[in-house]
Amino acid sequence: MWTGDNIKDHLQNLKELAGRLDDLFLDDQQKEAHDFLTQVLEWLHLDLGQEVVTSNKEEEEEMLRNNRGRPMLRSFISELFYGCQHNSIVCGRNGQVICHSEESFSNLTLYVNTKKQYSLNELLKQYYRQQDIVWECDYCGEEHMCLQHSVITSPPRLLLLYINRVNEDTKSSHKTLVTYPECDLSLHPYTKDNHSPSYNLYAVCGHQGSMTSGHYTAFCKIKSSTSKGWYYFSDAQFSRANTQDVFFNPDAHMLFYEAK
Repeated sequence: MWTGDNIKDHLQNLKELAGRLDDLFLDDQQKEAHDFLTQVLEWLHLDLGQEVVTSNKEEEEEMLRNNRGRPMLRSFISELFYGCQHNSIVCGRNGQVICHSEESFSNLTLYVNTKKQYSLNELLKQYYRQQDIVWECDYCGEEHMCLQHSVITSPPRLLLLYINRVNEDTKSSHKTLVTYPECDLSLHPYTKDNHSPSYNLYAVCGHQGSMTSGHYTAFCKIKSSTSKGWYYFSDAQFSRANTQDVFFNPDAHMLFYEAK
C-alpha cells in the first residue's frame, strides 16, 4: 500500500478484514469515519503492542486499574497517536479528591451544537471545562454534587480531533462552521504543567451530507520534493486545493495535527 501499487485491492482487503473483526463494518453501507479510524488504531495497537514491564508493584497495580485489568501495551501506534490525561472527581463541599485515574486517548471528540460559528479553541475549552457531576462521596457518605476535571498529562505527537455535530434534524445537511488554525495550535491551557508542543495541521477529513447519508472527502498537505501544498481527494479523484476551501470548510469532520 505504501508504494501506491494496487491500492484499490489493498483497501478492499482492509475492508474485508475489518468486517471479519467487527460485524459493524461487514456490509457496504456508509459508516462513521471516526469510528472506523479509532477501531483500526486500536486493532493495530493490540496486534503490534509489547507489554510494559515494571519492577514497581504499586505502579504495576495502578497501570492495571487504569487499563481495566488488561496489561499495559506500547506500540508505534501508541507512541504516535496516544496521549494521556488525568481525571479527578473532587468533593464539592470540602475540596477533597474522591477518586482519580489516568486514561489514554487516541483522539478527542468535540461536540458542536447549533450556533453560527465556533473556533477550535472554543471547543477545546468546552471539552476540558470543569463539570458538575452527582457522585457517591466517600467523605460525606452520600451522593451529592461534585466536580469532575480532566487535564492532559502527556500530549500526543499526532493529534486527532473529531468534530461531532449534533443536529436534531438528522436529514439536514446544514453544518455549523468551525474555524481552525493551520499552524501553532497549542494544548497548554489544558495540560497539567501548562506545557504543550505546537501543532500544525496536515489533513482534514470532510463529510458532505447529513447525519444519515453523505460522502467523505479529504484535504491533505503534501510535502514531497516534487509536490507541495494542499490537495483535495474524493474517491479516486484528486486535485490541487484552494487554501480557502481547506480552512473555510463547514464539512470539516476530523482534523489531523502533528507536533512540530
